[in-house]
Amino acid sequence: LSGSAHSSRSRSHSHSHASSLDYTQSSSSESSQYSDWEAGAALAPPARARRRPLPTNRYSPAGASAKRPAARAAAAAAGEAAAAAGEAATAGEAAAAEEELPEAFRPGEWLTAVAPRKAPYHPQMGDECLYFRLGHQRYFEAVAEKDLYKINPRDKPWERTLVHECELVKVVGIKYVIKPPRVVCLKLACVLEGPRGRSFTVRYHDMADVIDFLVLRQQYELAVARRWAPADRFRCIIDDSWWTGVVVERSLPPAPAASSAPDAAMSPAAQFSATAAPHFLSIRVRWDNGEVERLSPWDLEPLDEARLPAEPGGAVAVLPRELDAVLYRAAPREWPPDGNRAAACRTIATHISQVMTLSVAEPFVAPVDLQQYPSYARVVPYPIDLATIRARFDNMFYRRAAAAQFDVRYLASNAEQFNEPHATIVRQARLVTDLLLHIIR
Repeated sequence: LSGSAHSSRSRSHSHSHASSLDYTQSSSSESSQYSDWEAGAALAPPARARRRPLPTNRYSPAGASAKRPAARAAAAAAGEAAAAAGEAATAGEAAAAEEELPEAFRPGEWLTAVAPRKAPYHPQMGDECLYFRLGHQRYFEAVAEKDLYKINPRDKPWERTLVHECELVKVVGIKYVIKPPRVVCLKLACVLEGPRGRSFTVRYHDMADVIDFLVLRQQYELAVARRWAPADRFRCIIDDSWWTGVVVERSLPPAPAASSAPDAAMSPAAQFSATAAPHFLSIRVRWDNGEVERLSPWDLEPLDEARLPAEPGGAVAVLPRELDAVLYRAAPREWPPDGNRAAACRTIATHISQVMTLSVAEPFVAPVDLQQYPSYARVVPYPIDLATIRARFDNMFYRRAAAAQFDVRYLASNAEQFNEPHATIVRQARLVTDLLLHIIR
């Protein structure tokens, strides 16, 4: 690969990262920090905020350092954006509108994407994933090297609780926070510990040159079953293209003795970690341009001899059917009542289009114009709108209905966070949210 292509390839494997953040409204324990958004057994989206947040001057761009994300296209008309931004702008807000919004406050493509990708990992409610501690540690090394922010001990979950080298986890809570940069906070429940077992939190943001340390369980299980061997040819999706190479070496965990039995003293989580952790970066590959690096089994896909680049070391575009073949396969229970994900997404998208024609939904049809209302990006951590939600249904972005419900809830919570409690825009947002939740259910 050329230097620019190699940089792009690095980015494609670098999108699950923990990030430090300081909660400004509370210095309470970790459990209380997440009490307002834990999903619980039913994976319910976060409840509406009933209190107006503290003044927004707690957010400051000073000293922030972050990768330059792609700016989200702002499609809202001026009147719609004004409504979504509030019914009456203060003098301070008017002054802020004249300032250019720092890139650190712009929602990046990672959080605003409407089409599914194999990588980077985009967290959704109910995901079962493998968490790799080594990848998390390497993220912190990159943060320190780039001097992005001060790393606190509380940012490293293994310094607060027992965390194995690899954990099988379920995403039971999601929260977005503006540091800056804009980060997502996940509460991860350890699957093998039972319903009252361990959990820990991870804060991360999209950062170049750091590999994913959260991998969907489904992707992991399919990948490790392939048994890659030296001299095997493979292809890998990088920035919507296939890049090809050859396996040089595969490091495997030592095989247990034939007469040995599982260590009774080891917990199920510890036994799982001993088996799964060695797969992380276990394959040394040589790209067709000669570069050598380490990848994980889930980065590799079988080569299609009929779909090779014209030039050695080149790439070919990923076809829609090829992308679909490597994406998540939803279980029937994740799309009630009949388990047909494609049909459910088509029906819901149609209903959302109808909702978008209602006058009450007009302020939420398109993204708020951040050029005209930059203060919105400083206050609202996770901007969402009806056009984005509909596009995600059109593209079958959501892995389960609970993930879509989570997005819909943010229509109301964003309006409540940015506006006066009894403003008309807040009442409209609640009505639209309730209507969409009824449609999705």
